[in-house]
Amino acid sequence: MIGFTFGLNPASGPGLIFETLPVAFSQMPIGRLFSILFFFSLSCAAITTMIGFVESLISFLMDEWNISRRRAAIIVFSAIALLSMLSIFSYNTFSHFKVYGRDFNALTDVLVNNILLPLGGLLIVIFSAWFISRRTLLDQIKLGPIGFRLWLFAARFVAPIAIIIIAAFSLTE
Repeated sequence: MIGFTFGLNPASGPGLIFETLPVAFSQMPIGRLFSILFFFSLSCAAITTMIGFVESLISFLMDEWNISRRRAAIIVFSAIALLSMLSIFSYNTFSHFKVYGRDFNALTDVLVNNILLPLGGLLIVIFSAWFISRRTLLDQIKLGPIGFRLWLFAARFVAPIAIIIIAAFSLTE
């Protein structure tokens, strides 16, 4: 509602949080305090998420390539720095480089949100519904016999079709 009131584009994606919320906070009593608390909390959430992501990559490199933690961390943080620089430069220095009419950030957004996330969801639902043993599923999904059969039907047939349809529509936009 605030976005429409102040003429902000609701289709601007995740960046909308940095456009809409400051406007909303400025309209509130002691909004500056709430703004600081909110964006501090958002920063903490982003950092803790990144730590979990980075740690899994470092552990993977240590296990698969049999390298030290220090070397794995240097590789991971170097890759993050490189990709971050590509992201930063896509707003200025590399802004004229486009693939299918999209800059680096827009391209990675489409790749992740419209291809990788639906593909990951599809693979997870297929694996859980078709490859995990029925006994394990029954032990983990405590819905009773009728609820379990409904869940299994939905996971095997409804969810994959729904994910494919949603992914197809998101790619056609």
